[in-house]
Amino acid sequence: MVLALLIESDLALTEDVVETIVDKTFTDIDSEGDGRTNMHQMAADN
Repeated sequence: MVLALLIESDLALTEDVVETIVDKTFTDIDSEGDGRTNMHQMAADN
């Protein structure tokens, strides 16, 4: 889905860059550090 949105936006990012962005986003959201996210973490202002 992320790749489809980037293509629609005419952003030219490699899959590796997109994967890095997504991984960092989930790492930042995971405030408990357990490798999982929940709705409370995603809704929180980190």
